[in-house]
Amino acid sequence: MNAARTTNIQSDTETDLEPFVKLTPNVDGVIPGQAIELQVSLENDTTAAGVDFTLPYDPARFTYIGYTKNNAQQAVTVSNDDTAGKLRLLAARTGSGTLSVGAPFLTTIF
Repeated sequence: MNAARTTNIQSDTETDLEPFVKLTPNVDGVIPGQAIELQVSLENDTTAAGVDFTLPYDPARFTYIGYTKNNAQQAVTVSNDDTAGKLRLLAARTGSGTLSVGAPFLTTIF
């Protein structure tokens, strides 16, 4: 599988300023048995205290392993349906402040 082809969840319209989640893989391709890390960042937003998104994946090819937070002041809730291949992630800043925009705030590992 070419992981570089699955990096962005966004609109193709350049003028669309809606916030979107960007996924950036740590490798260009994946071979069976090799772990892949997807850095999760928020784009086109400046004030998000949190995000809620679902990441679909092929459970025949990938197994969700876990995540790492890129910010200590962050709460994360994960719901993984490994039969359907749907990983729901809720991430939010705790205390004051917002999630980083344009920089990874979470890394998922498959």
